[in-house]
Amino acid sequence: MTAIAPPLRRRALLAGIGLLAGAPHAVRAQSAGAAYANDLVAAARKEGQLRLHAGEDAALLAQLIKGFQASFPGIDVQLTRADTLAALQPFIEAQMAGRHEMDVLSSTDLTSMVALRRAGKLALFVPEETRRWPLNARDPDGFYAFTSLGLMVLAYNTRHVPGNQAPASYTDLLGVPFTGKLVIPHPGYSSRGLAATFLLANALGWPFFEQLARQGVLQVQSAAEAADKVASGERHAMLFGSEQTAFRRRAENAPIAIVYPDAGTAAVPCATAVLREAPHPNAARLFATWMVNKAAQEIVAAAGARSFHPDIREPTGRVALSAIKTLAPDPILLSAEAELVQQFYTQLFPK
Repeated sequence: MTAIAPPLRRRALLAGIGLLAGAPHAVRAQSAGAAYANDLVAAARKEGQLRLHAGEDAALLAQLIKGFQASFPGIDVQLTRADTLAALQPFIEAQMAGRHEMDVLSSTDLTSMVALRRAGKLALFVPEETRRWPLNARDPDGFYAFTSLGLMVLAYNTRHVPGNQAPASYTDLLGVPFTGKLVIPHPGYSSRGLAATFLLANALGWPFFEQLARQGVLQVQSAAEAADKVASGERHAMLFGSEQTAFRRRAENAPIAIVYPDAGTAAVPCATAVLREAPHPNAARLFATWMVNKAAQEIVAAAGARSFHPDIREPTGRVALSAIKTLAPDPILLSAEAELVQQFYTQLFPK
């Protein structure tokens, strides 16, 4: 089979290490000032509620909301969760149509963040705490910050894959041993799956995916679902899926091993932004500020996601982020190429 797509632009990989290391720089945005200014807290409590639209891991979101409400009693958090690209679409359409019912968006779909920013739907606001974070852990124009990082890892079930067949690289998944035994989150459903496909198409080339398409790969709707399929033994390995879920299942004694290939591991952040027409703007800014402070970031790390906060230590038993070669998407380039990636992928792997 001949390649069906030209190589994606290599500049898409330039953020790979930059996302995870680098000196802070000035941000042209309204500063949150002190961690929690008294007047901001008072105004947020007067508003009394926060409407959050989020697509992160359900268990992590529950813990973050509980932590926020414990820190700021009297502010009710109403969560609308969208764990697939299709579920997020009604929210995007509502924003574009001028129906401003939400206060904060927290999403791994960087293409939607770019679209909303271009449409003037995001507030110019990033918390002061993010000045301590790596250079590219926030939008340089000051419209959102990355509040967690999810790695899309290769993983396999140790009960079903003998040691002499354990994959160490992406190309190890090609061939008879893994035919009919692989799972991948489809980029038409999963925002992290979309970003990982985009990055690996750059790193490995589309011919790699063409070979993979001959192997009867199971397509699922989320990165977490892919990891669950491997942990349960329903599938023996995943090309990429949620490190957070795999780490959690391994802690529950599931027979799942995580691999960080030398070619690089896709690193997809979750961006959090205050909406410009938020009905509860003070509660929104307070929540965005709390999300990047140490208390919230400790919850992020304990739940298995990665944190950019410099004071957070890695949980015991997890490979340090500094020891992993990461591939991270440039949000602008990802946004420009997303539809093309989905079209090419769907030709190979129909939904």
